[in-house]
Amino acid sequence: MTLGGTAIDPLFESVLEKPLSEILSDSCYRNICLLKMEECISHNEKCRDCACRSVCGAGCRACACGETGTDYLGIDEEACYFFKSGWYEKAQELVRKYENSFPD
Repeated sequence: MTLGGTAIDPLFESVLEKPLSEILSDSCYRNICLLKMEECISHNEKCRDCACRSVCGAGCRACACGETGTDYLGIDEEACYFFKSGWYEKAQELVRKYENSFPD
């Protein structure tokens, strides 16, 4: 199991080499799966006082690794742009506008 072809992929153990039960109980994969949004936010000074932190959560972990190299707690700059540029609100507005337009 990998994190999207990032530099930390070697930290992920293979089910061909280790039983899945062990990977899921004690591994880098498990630690990343159990990350709390607050851990990412507190790790990044830029996020701590950001008005978007509760919806953004520092963005995507794989994108953060892609941008920082190995820091899966880092900031996903694309998510920053999305939220700080008002695209989140624009997307919500479109959802509200068309939410009753499609049959169930």
